[in-house]
Amino acid sequence: EPIPAGRLVALDAAGPMDPVADPAFELLRARPLIPGAAIKSLAKRSEKLVVAQLERTGQIRRIPRSGKLFRRSYAYPLIHRDRATAARVALMAALFDRRPPAPATAGVITVLHAVDGLGALLSLNDRGWRWVHARAGEIAGGSWVDESVSGLPEINLAVTSSAVRQALTPLA
Repeated sequence: EPIPAGRLVALDAAGPMDPVADPAFELLRARPLIPGAAIKSLAKRSEKLVVAQLERTGQIRRIPRSGKLFRRSYAYPLIHRDRATAARVALMAALFDRRPPAPATAGVITVLHAVDGLGALLSLNDRGWRWVHARAGEIAGGSWVDESVSGLPEINLAVTSSAVRQALTPLA
């Protein structure tokens, strides 16, 4: 059946779903949504799902902070820095060395660029910022698909990232 332009849709997928991505998949499988509506619906529980999955897989641990009597707050330090280091290396290679990013790295760059979040990771001079914003914009626009051998999943991710980026930009 035809889907209206500008809608996100999920088709049936084979294999096990990622516990964090499953709610998004099910939401879009139920009915096509515009990116802004999908983000609004998923934003309500995304942080809790990500934290729970990272705790479950042993990548972070919860440590109570002292000082709050009525409402407890927690810190979530990394247990192992290997994955964070690898992700940082991949991000830097894509931004500074112009290496074609892996789909996951392209997705991270797209979201960070859309919400102007690269500043939380990088400390650069003006020339460096111009370079990073230009390169991140290229990646967010889907140019990374042309830079490497790509299949349908990568092309789908590039198109979806572009649609989501446009919906995230007003929220930044």
